[in-house]
Formats: sequence, structure tokens, C-alpha cells
Amino acid sequence: MSTTPVSLSAGGTTIVRVSGPTANFFARFRRELENAPEGIVLTNASVGHAGLELVFQCDGEKAKLGNMGNLISKIAKKTLGAVDKQ
Repeated sequence: MSTTPVSLSAGGTTIVRVSGPTANFFARFRRELENAPEGIVLTNASVGHAGLELVFQCDGEKAKLGNMGNLISKIAKKTLGAVDKQ
């Protein structure tokens, strides 16, 4: 993962790729944002051969322009019968 900051454009989507373990490893977990700023959502999290791909969306009407900080993606083990929130 790069140390370069990620910019989210109002009304747009941004893809962040995280290298890591195999797809089989990531498939056992669900991904969700923890304490995300208003207007920022994780719309998709998929696993590829190189790791995890996270897709963030920024609602231009709810997000505050110039807001800076860290987005924390929580990864928790799936439970039997649980729906994947992605």
C-alpha cells in the first residue's frame, strides 16, 4: 500500500488497492468503514489476485469540503449465515 494520500472527489468514487494475502484469506472476512465522516461510504470491497480492492464513494451534498483524516476499514470474521455488508 502506498503512503500517498487518497483524494475523494465530491460526488465521485475512488478505488484503493491493498496488497495482501490471497483471495481465500480475504473471503473469510467482511469489510466495513469505522466512524467514517458523513458522506463517505464503502460501496464495494472485492478480492483479486493481488489483494483487496476497496471502492469509496463521496456524496457531494453530505461531505464537507476540505475535510481531512483517516478512513479506517474494519475487517471482521464472517459468522455463519451473516450477510456480507461489503
